[in-house]
This record gives sequence, structure tokens and C-alpha cells, in this order.
Amino acid sequence: MSPSSYKKVAHRISFYFLPVSTSLFLLGMFFLPSIDEYKQLFYIAVLSPVTFILFCDKKTRSYVRLSPVLLIVLIFLTYSSLTIFWSDSERSVFHFLKRGLYIFSLTMSFTIIHLSSPNRLAQLLSITTAAASCFAAYFLFTEPSLLWGNSTARISGGTLYNPLLSAHVFGFFWVLSVTAILELKLSKQKLIIAIITCIPLTTFIIMTQSRTPLMAMGLVALSYLLIHMNRKAYIFLTTLIIGTCLISFLFPDILSSRGFSYRPYIWQYTLEQISNNIILGIGIDNTFSIPQPNNSTASHWADPHNIHLAVLLYTGVVGFLLWTAIYWQVLKFTIIKDNTPISRLFFLVCIFGASCALTEGSAFFSRPKEQWYIIWVPIALVVALQIGRSLKRQHPS
Repeated sequence: MSPSSYKKVAHRISFYFLPVSTSLFLLGMFFLPSIDEYKQLFYIAVLSPVTFILFCDKKTRSYVRLSPVLLIVLIFLTYSSLTIFWSDSERSVFHFLKRGLYIFSLTMSFTIIHLSSPNRLAQLLSITTAAASCFAAYFLFTEPSLLWGNSTARISGGTLYNPLLSAHVFGFFWVLSVTAILELKLSKQKLIIAIITCIPLTTFIIMTQSRTPLMAMGLVALSYLLIHMNRKAYIFLTTLIIGTCLISFLFPDILSSRGFSYRPYIWQYTLEQISNNIILGIGIDNTFSIPQPNNSTASHWADPHNIHLAVLLYTGVVGFLLWTAIYWQVLKFTIIKDNTPISRLFFLVCIFGASCALTEGSAFFSRPKEQWYIIWVPIALVVALQIGRSLKRQHPS
């Protein structure tokens, strides 16, 4: 095949195959039987086509430099991979460079879809959000007993293995639907659909008794209020406050039964360990455990229960500054520079994810799993929009 033929194939993949395959990847968490099959789906649906497109089209590869967010992400991922050299992990630097490639390919998949047709990305998000709502309704009707705070239960028939983490995935789609209602000028029909879509997603999140997404919802409302300071913002925040009060009245165990789940103790212990390796961190994948307060040698926690603290722990101040620079660039582009409804929507999705990360694990540099929905998918959406805006400024016509 000639170079022009490869480009034609790449264009067809971009326009026809990639939107469908990326949608399947976003929804695969709900219907695939294991996390291994979910990873395999990613390799087939996202990594392979994106790699082929980038190999065939030099122009697409050049778009990387148009996004300050993506450039800092790549620097952060590369540096994080290099910290393996002072970690006690037996894995090689190439293992984590491959993980960086996975995150890069996810980001470029959204970018390629957006550049091939901006409407395609909007359609992808609309369809997957509606589908996620249907999955939430399905789980609510078929397995409600698994959702009442039972963190060891498995939702059968899906990759989701922990209802508390599942709430983060459904929360990602919840914030997409809610912010679409708040930020976009929807027709009456689309508005009704968006409201209906929110109902199963909200119900699922509440029934899991996961407090993290509830907290993140509140921070999304506060962020929206700070951006707009209008009547709609006050109504949104008031609705969440009333809803939280109602939930705490009807189901008091949701907010009070587990207390702080040892979070202050876990974070204090983590900060003490961070102080010993403050500049460069202990290195990615290093052995780390937190003994439980009862001094039982058989019981411990394996992560800081805060992704932002985990970044500081494993990559040190150097990595943490890069991490915060990513979110600063997200804020700078979406709110300060672009400040359009769609950019504000993506900013609020990032706020939700960063808020969930405050009490969630440590998997900031993992292969495809739940944490991608609160970290890398929101950032990938911002990158796609940023590259699209940069190209539009260069070629206004």
C-alpha cells in the first residue's frame, strides 16, 4: 500500500471505527466478565487503532505539541516511570513506559475523534452516558442487595468488583449528564432525556453508600457556583444540600456508620513516610503498607487512600509539582482562556475526578481500571478540546 492509501485507511478508522470502539471501551467495565478482558478490549479498541493512525499520519502526531496539558502529562508519566530506578520494585522502567503509552493512546483517541468530527465526540459522550444510565438501572433492578454498602460484593456479569469503586465510574457519567443540563443549551426533548438519565445514575451512587462521590458532587456544585454565581447555580447547590439532608435522615448509616474510615490516621502515617523521601519520592511501585492502629501485624492498608498523596509519596515533590501543573493547565485553558460551555463542562468533570481522588486509593499510574474514569478520561477530554481549539485558531476557516 502507498502512503496515501494508509492515510485513507487511517481516516476511515478515525471517522467510523474509533468512535464505536472507544464507546465500547468506556462501557466495557459494565458487561465484561473480568478486568483482564477489559484490558484486552482496550488493546483492541483503543491502543491498536490509535497506534496505527499515529504511525500512518505524521500530521496527527504533530498535534501533541498543541496541548500544554498533554505535554505536562507526558513529562509526568515519563518521570514517574523513571522513579522505578530508586524503587524496590522488580518491574522494569519499560513496564511503566508502556502504561504511559496506554494513557497517551486513550488521550489521542478522544483527540482524533474530536478532530475528525467534533459532533462525533459529543455523540459518543451522550450515547455512553445514556447507556451507563441503563446499566445502572439494570443493576438496581437485578442486584439491589449487593449495593447497600457491601464493599466485598461483586456485581455479577461485569468487570466492576467493588460497589464503592463502581460509584466512581457511574459518577463520571452522572457529572457528564448534570453538567450538560447546567452548561449546554439543550432542547426540551434533550433536557428531558438528560434528566431521566440522571435518575438511575444518582440512585445507584446513593445505594452504594459510597461517600466519596457524594462529596465530589458537592464540590462540583461549589465550583459551578464560583464560576457562574447565578440562580441556576444556587438552585443546583441547594438541591444537593436538601438531597444530602434527606439521605442522611432516611439512611443515617450512609454518612455516619463508618466514621472517617481511619482516613486521618492513614494520611498522617503517609505524610510521615513522605517526609523521609520528600524530593524524589520512594519510587513507583515501591513496597508500601500502613499498619492498622490495633498493631496487628496481619492487618495493614496497602495505599494512602488519597491519589494526590500517593503521587507525592511515590514521585516526591518533583512529581507532585508536575501533577498540580496538569490541573493548573486544565483550569487555565477551560476557565481562564477558553471559557466556553463545553470547556466548563469538561472542567467540572475534572473537578469531580480530582475530588474523588481525595479519598481514593493510589492507582494514578495503572492499566485501564476504575481510576481512569476519575483521572485520565476527564483529562483526555480537555486535551482533545484544547488541541481542537488550537487548530481552529491556526486555521480559522
